[in-house]
Amino acid sequence: RGVVKKVNRSVVAIRMVDPGSSFSLGHLGFSGDSGGKAMGYGSGFIVSANGLIITNEHVLRNGSQIEVEVLNGKKFLAKTIHKDSKNDLALLKIDASNLQPVALGDSDGVELGEWVVGIGNPYGIGQSLMIGVVSAQRRTIPGAGYPPLLQIDAAMNLGNSGGPLFNLDGQVIGINTILLWKSQGIGFATPINIAKEFLERKNNSSVKAASASALGPLGPAPDEPRSLPEPFNPLDPPWKFRR
Repeated sequence: RGVVKKVNRSVVAIRMVDPGSSFSLGHLGFSGDSGGKAMGYGSGFIVSANGLIITNEHVLRNGSQIEVEVLNGKKFLAKTIHKDSKNDLALLKIDASNLQPVALGDSDGVELGEWVVGIGNPYGIGQSLMIGVVSAQRRTIPGAGYPPLLQIDAAMNLGNSGGPLFNLDGQVIGINTILLWKSQGIGFATPINIAKEFLERKNNSSVKAASASALGPLGPAPDEPRSLPEPFNPLDPPWKFRR
């Protein structure tokens, strides 16, 4: 509870919108209020007081307008500053100030069995928690095109993508990225050190991570799109098939 109170204001909900039409989630009992059709949901976290936000690049693939909602319910239109498709990262900017940024931890120091807390926007219903432990470190997934990932047993769902994974000190150690289809308790998070290197390479001095290495063992390759197999496989994210 202490961790959540410390960090929940730093987590945002993301909604991808096709402007100009209404939307609804009748099967969940929700409806929209912004006059646009919701094309996808995701999560993100604030990395600077002036409105810079990290999320997954794949969260932004459906819809032409990015809406960001902070914890108090206030909504902002966001613009994309940088993308790294290979490592599934994106940096957004909203017109806001005096926000509470997260503290970035060191994913190289994460231990097996370590308790973690994820916060996100599952199915677009709003900020929700998930808790669990680190199941594996530096998990390489053949054919998925991702860098080595943290495996966690916390309950990830659609819309958790891009949200932060915290340790019990309230530091972000990963970004919740993909879940294994038809599994229970098998999810994967991008190590935060990859995102720190992404920020370093984009020369965003306001969010520069002093502890990020130049090209460490988890450092990303140059920005190039991942190559994912076209046939369905358990690692293909749900947004790909609009399920």
